[in-house]
Parts: sequence; C-alpha cells; structure tokens
Amino acid sequence: MISEQTLEQLWNVHLKKLNKEKWKAHNFIRNKFHKLKLHKILFQLFESHFQACESDGSRVVVEKHLTRDSLQALIAENKVCAIHVPGFCPLDVAESLSKSALEEYTQWKLGGVVDTDMFFAGGSIPREVADHSWENFRRYFGEREDFIQKQRSMSGGTWPVDHLRLTLDEIWPFGACSGHYLGQKLRPAIMRIMHEKIDLNLSAPKHGFVHTDDFARLKPLHGTFSANVYLKIPEEGGELYIWSVDLRKIKGIYSYLSAQTLAMIMNQGNYVFNAEWQQKIFKLLPKPHIINPKPGDLVILHSGRPHSVAPVTKGVRVTNQLFIDAKGNAPLTIRS
Repeated sequence: MISEQTLEQLWNVHLKKLNKEKWKAHNFIRNKFHKLKLHKILFQLFESHFQACESDGSRVVVEKHLTRDSLQALIAENKVCAIHVPGFCPLDVAESLSKSALEEYTQWKLGGVVDTDMFFAGGSIPREVADHSWENFRRYFGEREDFIQKQRSMSGGTWPVDHLRLTLDEIWPFGACSGHYLGQKLRPAIMRIMHEKIDLNLSAPKHGFVHTDDFARLKPLHGTFSANVYLKIPEEGGELYIWSVDLRKIKGIYSYLSAQTLAMIMNQGNYVFNAEWQQKIFKLLPKPHIINPKPGDLVILHSGRPHSVAPVTKGVRVTNQLFIDAKGNAPLTIRS
C-alpha cells in the first residue's frame, strides 16, 4: 500500500514531468486553433487532394487461441489489423465481472474536460483521467492493488487480464510485463462501459466515432495496441469497426500533408465528436471490417488504425480494456 505522503510526492513529480505551463500553452493554442476554425480551413485545403485511403489488405484473424504467428503478423509485420479469439474468458467469469461493473461507473472525460460516450467502472480509473486530477491520481495508484484483488476474486482466480498477460509473456519472443510510471506499476486494465442511456449532446453516426488512439502512420514493432475482453454485449449496437488503412499509402497529391492532417483529425481531438467531420472522414475510408463479439471474446487491434464502436441503442456493453505497447525488441508492456 502506497502512503499518502508518497502519493503526494509522486503527484508533484508528475506535475513537473507534465510541465503544467507547457500543457496550458498547448491547450491555449489548441483552443485558438478551433476557435479560428483553422482545422476546418486545413481540411478544406487538403480535402480536394484526398481521393481515398486505400486498404492495405490487412485482415482480421479469428483463432481458437492467441498464437505467436498471429501476434507477429499484428505487431511486427502490420499484416493483420486485429485478432479475434472467441471464448477467451469463461462465461461465468464474464457475467460476474460485468455485474460488478454495473454497480458503479463514472463518465470518461478526455483531457479531463471533453465528454464522451464511455464510462469507467468499479473504481478502475484510466491513466488518461488520472493525469488531470489529484484525487483521481491518488486513487489510480493508491487503490491499484485493491482493484486487482477484487477482479481476481470475482473471477475465481482466472481474471482474463492475468490470462492475457501470461499468454503474451509466453508467446512473444521478448516477453511481456506491466507498464511503469514514476517507479510505480500502472493499472493493467479498466472496466469500460457503454450503454443506451447517455445524456450527451452527441449525434453519433451509426458506425460510431471514427478515431485513432495512436499515430496512424504504422511502423513495424512499434505502436499501441488495444485489447478488449468482452464481458457483456448489448442487444443492439456495440459492433466494432476497423479500417485496414495505412496512411503511408493514401492516394492523391500532397499525400504526406494529407495523411498528417487526417491523422490529426482522427486522433482524439474535439472534432472526433462532430457529425460533419465524421461524414467526411467516413467517405475517405475503404470498406471496414466489422466484428460482432460475444461475451468472453478477446479482440486485439492496432489502435493506430481508424476504428470505432457503434452506439449502443439497447442494452449495455462492458469490457475489460487495456493497452499493449510495443517498442522494438523489448518486452510488451501492459497498461490502462
């Protein structure tokens, strides 16, 4: 258990590392950027050159067990855009975990301020949320062990996140381990919820909000990969869309600038939740892969590829969600 004094010391170091003044300047510039509609001007400037984003032929692999070959194709070769493993988690475990998640959950705000259609449950605070608040930072690290033990207890000792970490450690040539920050272990996963009762002024397209969580110009053996163990599936909605796009292969003149602009637009900015922008982005992308997961399924995808989740229109979607970082010939690191 980390003492309150140690947590306060970590928070102060975190603030210095984050460089609050630089962060404020960044937000000031970003807000001015949007207020002056410079992003719209940029998009209009390059839109005529966006003929299309070509599919790079990467596919979704469905397999009974996570294998070294499929992981190699996903992480080291970019030949696969996602791996789907049905029945990765036992159904009784999935039901127990999802039931607990629905007892308490909180809205996820990007950058600490931007409303989203996502919620985190059971005290499973995401790192992105913890970065912007002392209270959330304190809980993220101070309650880490309690959260993990509760998850393991409800899973009867077979928490799917542990199973995934151990599997990655076995099959990846350089192993896998927990991510660290300021000498402390990061949380390995969160409980993430989407449901039909969202009190947001968002007009979501039927395919959801297309975005990336990592820079979209793919590089073998490097990048961030998103893993979801599906615990509860809604009656309607919640499908996962993935576009097999490599922005290095975008068509049209000024392709590099076009790719940079499109990557900026999709990478979790305020414009991600804008219906007009979404329609423009959707028209530029090839036909998506659509995954309809079932309870207990595992899906791992390259989060630098455009992806989205269809709005939940009936029921609830609950997942154990985590990120896997690849940095060359080094162990994969797991975090949330």
